[in-house]
Amino acid sequence: MSVPERGVIATGGGAEALVFSGCAASGCAHGRSVLAIDLRSGAVFVGVSGQGAAEELAPNDRLEALLRVTSPTMRWDDPIRAEAAASSDAG
Repeated sequence: MSVPERGVIATGGGAEALVFSGCAASGCAHGRSVLAIDLRSGAVFVGVSGQGAAEELAPNDRLEALLRVTSPTMRWDDPIRAEAAASSDAG
């Protein structure tokens, strides 16, 4: 992750995970990576996307579903942003 974002905790559907994501130095449209760690079991999800293609390097159906549910665009490669998580915690 050339441009990492602050890690956030995503919660939904009975799952909770620490999510780290980041973009390529040239921007998120050129490359994005996502790492989610299940806080209860330690299971992981790792995925990368770039130029319209996405690949799950360490698939995990439960964590992928959590990433999709908490994403503003319902895509695992567009996870909840730290700013959005902070504003929802404050409200």
